Amino acid sequence: MNKKRIQQIKCLFTLVFAACTLFHAARSYAQTTQVTISQENVPMERVMNEIEKQTGYLFLSNNDVDIRRNVSVRIENGTLAEALGQMLKGSGVTYRLENKYISLSAAPRGGEPVTVKGTVTDANGPVIGATITIKGGTTGTTSAIDGSFSLSARPGDVLIVAFIGYKSIEIPFTGQTELTVELEEESLQMNAVVVTALGIKREEKALAYNVQQVKAEELTTVKDANFVNSLVGKVAGVTINAGAGGAGSSTRVVMRGQKSIEKSNTALYVIDGIPMYNNSFGGSGGSYGDQVGSESAADINPEDIESVNMLTGPSAAALYGSEAANGVII
Repeated sequence: MNKKRIQQIKCLFTLVFAACTLFHAARSYAQTTQVTISQENVPMERVMNEIEKQTGYLFLSNNDVDIRRNVSVRIENGTLAEALGQMLKGSGVTYRLENKYISLSAAPRGGEPVTVKGTVTDANGPVIGATITIKGGTTGTTSAIDGSFSLSARPGDVLIVAFIGYKSIEIPFTGQTELTVELEEESLQMNAVVVTALGIKREEKALAYNVQQVKAEELTTVKDANFVNSLVGKVAGVTINAGAGGAGSSTRVVMRGQKSIEKSNTALYVIDGIPMYNNSFGGSGGSYGDQVGSESAADINPEDIESVNMLTGPSAAALYGSEAANGVII
């Protein structure tokens, strides 16, 4: 054996020894580095960012790895290997440490297709019409009237079970032939909406004018023959003066102060989208153009009212005309 051949063998042994040293160093670092993470049902990408901050490692992955899937990791002063194990549990994703990088790769899907049969239920019984699909694929089916379904999948696939009004569930498929899935109802808070003059529903925060609402239970807390008297102290910027004529007498409503000396300053009433001119009867002209007597609004039964919206500002006139210049009670 010549010297050149011996030198090549020495170089080869040196490279193999260096690679083994780096591999064992990476494994040792993964077993000794401590991390603390408390994340519940968050995208895997967020947990990866937290691990990078605490360890200095950088993640590498391809499009086969879904880093947006929700994971849960709860670990205190644990090792990097333990954190990665919790993060990748049930995902079919493996990792490899190389220098200061963590390479993620999806486990290869192998084996023959397996027909899995199962049932989709909720707290009340079978769920009809739930969709069962394979993540990243085009294969899918729906549950029958008894909640049963049948689907062909390969080990390593991820089944997604979803239905309107329920939380979607992702289930790693390992080759089981029977599966029972229980869906959990999902409660979503709806944004409050206001019906405008044209009957169009808009979110209250999207309106360019001021709207204040009083619920029916607030109107009936203190009984009054005229529901307008029940609005006293419940709406900002509105002055309400009850008439001195007893039950059924007119009530003077002024929004944002007096606007006219000769004409009436009272607000326009709109009932179910129809303007009602709240004329007073049986009285003589009073100060500021208002009258004392009875009025049409007093004929409305407070028990029939679902809610009252107070619309103030110049936009009221743009919606309901000049009669609404003093504001609108809807």
